[in-house]
Amino acid sequence: MGPQENRRFLQQVEHYLTLHCTQATAMPPAPHQRSQVLAGQRNYCLHQQQNDKTRRILEMAFDPVWAVRYMTTVRFDLPEFDLPEE
Repeated sequence: MGPQENRRFLQQVEHYLTLHCTQATAMPPAPHQRSQVLAGQRNYCLHQQQNDKTRRILEMAFDPVWAVRYMTTVRFDLPEFDLPEE
C-alpha cells in the first residue's frame, strides 16, 4: 500500500459519500413517510449494535470498550428524533 493507492481509496470513498449525500438531500422522504424511515433506521442500528461478528473484529483490532463505544455512538448511533404523529 502506497500513497497512490491511499489517494485512490480516499477518492473512491469521497465519491460514494458525495453520491449518498446528494441523493439523500435531493429526495427526502415525504412527511407521511418520515416516521417509517426513522423507525427502519432505528431497527437497523439496534440489530447492528448486537452484531457479534462486527464487535469481535473491532475488539481484536482495538479493545472491547472502544468497540462498544464505536458501535453505539459512531457507526450505529441512535439519535433521538421527535417522531411526528401520523
